[in-house]
This record gives sequence, structure tokens and C-alpha cells, in this order.
Amino acid sequence: MTDHIRIGLRVRALRRAKGLTQAELADRAERSNEAISGMERGRYRPTLDTLIAVADALDVPLAALFEGSRADNPKRARLLATLAATSRSLPDADLETAVELVGALDRRRRIAAPTLVIGGA
Repeated sequence: MTDHIRIGLRVRALRRAKGLTQAELADRAERSNEAISGMERGRYRPTLDTLIAVADALDVPLAALFEGSRADNPKRARLLATLAATSRSLPDADLETAVELVGALDRRRRIAAPTLVIGGA
């Protein structure tokens, strides 16, 4: 799968997670409905300006459009969008706690993951 197809799938997943239609995203990004549709279907290679406009319209960082294959999962995209939206309304102290909790989950995942030993004794 090529990069522009992955980006299109990611845009579609994020758009759906936000509950937007293609027309609504096009309006917010100041692009045509055809451009959004073509991008989502991988038939249009978006310019950097378009990617920035779409990311802004989706209220996500530009890097979110380039995440790997796990990001192409619509459920994961919806969960990440919900996490991002929810965290924006938290006071700083609660946001710090949320970051610590997510960090603890990540550390637990890494500890539980099997490690590969090369050239063992």
C-alpha cells in the first residue's frame, strides 16, 4: 500500500471518528468535496498545504496523518480522537495525571512484551 493511500485511509478514519461528512471536512479545510473524496480513496496525492488544512480541520497534529498501519484501524483512530478531544478539556493537573497513566500503561506493555535474545549464553 502506498503512502498516499495510507494517508487517505487515515483521513477517512479520523473524519468518521469526528462524525464529519466529506462535505463538512471539505468545508472546514477549504477544499473541494472531490479533493477530500479523491484523497480518501487514494486517487489524489495531496499537497503539503492540503494535508496541513485537513489536519487543522480535523483538529489533529499533521503527524497524525502519517501514522503507521495501526492508525489505519478505524476503531483505533476513533479511540485516539476521543482521547485527544477529552484531554483538551482537562485542567493541567488532571492532564498530568492522564499522561502519567498512559505512560504507565506503555511501560507495562513494554515489560510484558517478549524480548529477543541474540547470541545467548
